[in-house]
Amino acid sequence: MGGLVTLYTLFFIHLKTRRVCVAGCTSYPESAWVRQQARNFAMRLSDIPQQCRYVIHDRDAGFAGFDWVLKAQGIKIVRTPPQAPRCNAYAERFVREARHTLNKMIPYYKKAA
Repeated sequence: MGGLVTLYTLFFIHLKTRRVCVAGCTSYPESAWVRQQARNFAMRLSDIPQQCRYVIHDRDAGFAGFDWVLKAQGIKIVRTPPQAPRCNAYAERFVREARHTLNKMIPYYKKAA
């Protein structure tokens, strides 16, 4: 409650439409949380008329459980090369814009009486 807190946000971008889906935020992205978000994403895919065939993500080890859930749905996992931010340019742009917007905000918390 006192100080800066780092939040990790999991989001998906449909590259054709550039539609962003924020899956969730957490301060501790444990593998169980990531797997649950993958299950939620897989359920959401059933509502989309176009079939998702690929998921592109970086080489973070936290995606291991995530990959397992999506591979079971028949989705191919594509990992970006190490230290190559241009390979995931749309996600990098979204993160930059989100940071720029959030840096202008000043959170204010009032203690409950």
